[in-house]
Amino acid sequence: MKHFFNNSEDYRSRYPDIEIEVAGSQQHFQAADTEPSLGSTTYRLLSDWVYYVVVGLFSMVNNVFEMVVTLLRQMKLLPYFRFLLLILFLYVAFYQQQDHAIVTHSTQLLTSNHNIDPNAAAGIGLLSEDKINVKRQDPFALAYIDRFSKVAQTEMKKFGIPASIKLAQGLLESNNGKSRLAAENFNHFGLKCFSKSCANDHCSNHMDDSHKDFFRKYKSAWESWRDHSQFLTGERYAHLQDYDMDYKKWAKGLKKAGYATDRKYDSKLIAIIELYNLDRFD
Repeated sequence: MKHFFNNSEDYRSRYPDIEIEVAGSQQHFQAADTEPSLGSTTYRLLSDWVYYVVVGLFSMVNNVFEMVVTLLRQMKLLPYFRFLLLILFLYVAFYQQQDHAIVTHSTQLLTSNHNIDPNAAAGIGLLSEDKINVKRQDPFALAYIDRFSKVAQTEMKKFGIPASIKLAQGLLESNNGKSRLAAENFNHFGLKCFSKSCANDHCSNHMDDSHKDFFRKYKSAWESWRDHSQFLTGERYAHLQDYDMDYKKWAKGLKKAGYATDRKYDSKLIAIIELYNLDRFD
């Protein structure tokens, strides 16, 4: 080092930047001698692992794509494949946006006219994600409500079940009183028969030979309504009485207790109640 830092003018004139270069070299070696911290080592290993995983996945996808393209080229199907990709792209770009616009407009129209929760309305299918028109108040439903509202209130006073829930379930399960089950069996609530020794005219099969598809038969619609009230006051649904007249909690409780297999059953009931203002009967 003394050789580098001698004071001879001849040496300095030949190497004017020697002191700066030597100082930089010393700092470099001192930094290199410092051991890296555990955190920096872990970070470096993790980043390397992520890098190799991403590169490996990309390489695998690329190899598969090349293999598919080669196979299509050999089978002379590559032009058709490109055309199919173009059609798929146009569908995603155009039709999906169109569906979203329809649903958005339907939501605004329905909720502005009837003051309904958009999520509940989507659950019952009042909006049309499947390009179904917005469902307004059905005259058959209005006639059904007019016919059974007093019955629902009578059952509410006797059994403690909100009239709005009774009416909503009747409307939903009987398709506003137009279902085959309601017309032939007077069964307005889709109640099934699980008896293994059914008497004559006690039940009927509406689906197939499985006994799980036997539904109860009644002599009148009123019998169906009373049987439904007794059914909801049984052990399985007795805890719903704690909800008093809160139809939203009743709807969610019915779904949770397994009244129907439909995952949106509670949303559908709530949407019906709010569409026809059925809580006015509670």
